[in-house]
Amino acid sequence: MRATSKRRKKKHPESGFSYRLSLEDNNLYIKLNQNLLVFVAQKLGSKFDVKNRDDFLRLSLEEKVSIRNELMKRINLIDEFVDSNPFNFTPSELEIIRSWKNHVNGTFFVVNYTENGAIFLEEADEDPKAYLVLALRDPLWEIIPVPLPARLDAVLLRPFKGRIVYDGMINADRVFFGSGIARSIRTACNRAIMEHGLVKSLPYEDSVVYSEEEKLSFHLSTRERREENGRNRGTATKKQRFAFHLLTDDGKSQFEVCEKEAENCWREKRLVRHSGRRNSGWQQNKGRSGNAG
Repeated sequence: MRATSKRRKKKHPESGFSYRLSLEDNNLYIKLNQNLLVFVAQKLGSKFDVKNRDDFLRLSLEEKVSIRNELMKRINLIDEFVDSNPFNFTPSELEIIRSWKNHVNGTFFVVNYTENGAIFLEEADEDPKAYLVLALRDPLWEIIPVPLPARLDAVLLRPFKGRIVYDGMINADRVFFGSGIARSIRTACNRAIMEHGLVKSLPYEDSVVYSEEEKLSFHLSTRERREENGRNRGTATKKQRFAFHLLTDDGKSQFEVCEKEAENCWREKRLVRHSGRRNSGWQQNKGRSGNAG
């Protein structure tokens, strides 16, 4: 008899959560963004025949992206727009547009969907940051065609009423990452959050400061993080495991002292903890160190 396969449930937030803009805020954002791009298109001259918003809406997606990219190259056009106010926006609306100078653009991985937004991780060789991003009208999982993590190219993130949104144009790679690469991306995201916090507004302010103990506890809090840190740091795994025991038992001072001589301190600590059965205790923990937690 043939077994029926169970469909895997999608882990998406429920509709009541604030992972996207309200209808009112979405309409406001679309109005401001589209009219700004109309202004930019007009500044570009004969390349785009855009006289009004209707003309802009008739452009192809590639043409709209091209106009958006030109704005990123000539960000001073935002000041020109605010100063001239060609569409008679209110002062508060102009301030929203002015804030878009504090943008972040580039390539990102979407790592997770949460009830408060999607987590975007910068694709950067050094010091990436993770951002909590709201969808506009449609949930991002209805737009991004592949399971997470997903790679998005040429993304523009902007501040909007104290939160972060994307500009409405997404180019998602139709690439399915294997389990190893997916795990590495999630680990890089966890590390970015631990180093900088989860960025929820722009411009980014480096206000989150975690102690070394908090960072260590975070990296060792799940089996996946422990395994990834072990692969990345090699022999440093023993130092991390030992420091974790000191953190839970004795606190910061011993962590700082024993970090310098991780191998000796690890051995000494394990022998002390298993006094009365020194050899068996050390051998047993050494043997199962791959699953230490």
